[in-house]
Amino acid sequence: MVPHILPDFCSAYSAPVGTTPAVDTPDSTIPVINVVDYLDPSLFGHPGTPLSPAEAREAIRRAAEDIPDGGGILYFPEGLYEIESHACAPIAIKSGTWVRGAGRGAVLRNLTPGGILLWIFGVSDVRVSDLVFDINHGECAPPTSISVNYATAIASGSGTDIDTDAFLATTNLTIENCVFKTSGDAIRGQTLHAILAQGVDGLFVRRNHIIGMQIKAAGADGSTRIVIEDNFIESPHNLAISAVVSTTVGTVVDVSITGNVVVDVPSAGGFFLGTDGEGTPGALLGRVMIRNNVIRGVFAAASGTIEECVGEVGVGAAGAMIIDIPVTGVDLLIQDNVVDNTAPTAAVNSTGIVVKASTLETSFLRSVLITGNLVRRFDHGGILLACSCETAIIEGNHLEQDRGIQIGAGPGGISQLVVANNRIQNLGQGIQLAAVQGSIRRALVEGNIISNPSGVGSVKFTGIDLVAGVSGGVAHSLSVDAIGNRVSVDAAYSYRIWGILERHDTSGAGVFGRMRYLDNVLPTAFGATPLERLGTTAVVHRNKGYATRTTGSSAIAAGTTSVAVPHGLPAAPAQSDIRLTLSAPPPGSWGTAGIFWVSAANATSFTVQCASAPASGQSVSFVWQATLP
Repeated sequence: MVPHILPDFCSAYSAPVGTTPAVDTPDSTIPVINVVDYLDPSLFGHPGTPLSPAEAREAIRRAAEDIPDGGGILYFPEGLYEIESHACAPIAIKSGTWVRGAGRGAVLRNLTPGGILLWIFGVSDVRVSDLVFDINHGECAPPTSISVNYATAIASGSGTDIDTDAFLATTNLTIENCVFKTSGDAIRGQTLHAILAQGVDGLFVRRNHIIGMQIKAAGADGSTRIVIEDNFIESPHNLAISAVVSTTVGTVVDVSITGNVVVDVPSAGGFFLGTDGEGTPGALLGRVMIRNNVIRGVFAAASGTIEECVGEVGVGAAGAMIIDIPVTGVDLLIQDNVVDNTAPTAAVNSTGIVVKASTLETSFLRSVLITGNLVRRFDHGGILLACSCETAIIEGNHLEQDRGIQIGAGPGGISQLVVANNRIQNLGQGIQLAAVQGSIRRALVEGNIISNPSGVGSVKFTGIDLVAGVSGGVAHSLSVDAIGNRVSVDAAYSYRIWGILERHDTSGAGVFGRMRYLDNVLPTAFGATPLERLGTTAVVHRNKGYATRTTGSSAIAAGTTSVAVPHGLPAAPAQSDIRLTLSAPPPGSWGTAGIFWVSAANATSFTVQCASAPASGQSVSFVWQATLP
């Protein structure tokens, strides 16, 4: 059995090339090609003289070619293997090859400013493990049809063979227990890839340590079964992990990104899935699970915006986790991740978890669940959803020191939306639902706890911000059930404070459809407005801090025909919603004074009038109940 060797991530890599004992194999019939046997200078016509880096690369390439068609192990004993990569003659790996190193002491180093170390194209069932890859920086023209940005340790892909025009597919590639690092800094902001895989069916990247580079699975015309798990990535030069489509018919499906730890993330971000920013919108991103990952770094201000969906949301390079929906997105799960901006304060327009439309008019997301995530210190939304969507559930997340959860419907609208049981300690805004580019037809906002951090004041604070607007001359509608939410403030704001606010977008007056506000706890301290409504059809009941039913008693005094009664409601009740009952049966001497009614109502009081003034020493006493719908 080949021993399982985990690299020592803290050790230096300087051991000289040398032979090692024979490699144990799971099956004694599996051939082993030891690269050291090919590094003999006499094979290159100059015995006794060390091989040049170009000759060392050619020697390893020949060793890889000698793997039998039935498969075998390409073994790197402990040692430092310094080579010069070459675009036209990379180290090409054959089907059935296990590229295996001796662990932390087996280092394959590229001395060329750019290029590829291992080239895995149009093959199947390849495994790479227990090897250290050390690449430099610079640019290099790639072989055949794969696109390689600058320097890459392992490049893999599927495509058309330039000699035969036959399509060559790469399937079942496993890369595990390796170290990827770079000897120098990238120049001019260039990208360094530990792994670049295009159009691979079955990519498994596990338990690697990656320093200053990224993992990129590019879909091309299609990638399926992508598993990236339990990797430790520090100081990625660009994104840490990306899985994208890069053609109009491209698909990326069955993606699992779990258990990865990413630290010292630059302002460019952590994860990016969906449409390649350098390409055109693809066809499908589906069955994606992003679970139990940690992303930490200092995120800078974003440069772009998604004003099409939510006028106040900014998103650009500062997103820690961005899902860019192509034409169709299906079954996205984002669960139990930690997304942490380690800067003391959130940078302007920075965002945490972002799910957005690549193309506003055509992108459509069928289903997404965002649950159990911890997101800290992002200025414009800890969680942002901005697209047309059939079903979206955002529940059980904890957001600290950011602008909470922001949701904007695309032109296709959002059919079913649930925002429930989230804990939000925010800066100015807890939850925003915006029907500006499309309608939000049915939304449940339930059981959320929203507060501002103690002592943190700003211009304004809104617990739940509900926006209806207009696009293309069409007034979009918003229908919401807000049930059992708790909104509180611990500091004064220089402008205003709202618990729940209905408002129109600057684009115009949208439509507030069925609105229900039940059993919420709303703020009253610091001059807060618990609930400000624009719609006329809302059902409002049992909200602490916002009275919808008040009672009392009053009387019309002798010699007068009316009395003004303060009702204590936050808005004017309809006259028909004020009930009057005599406190006692009228004496026979009252006459028409016993005929009384509500003659007017405004925001603070209502007026009760009787047909004639009570006689001296008498009054018309009554109890009352005023109700808001």
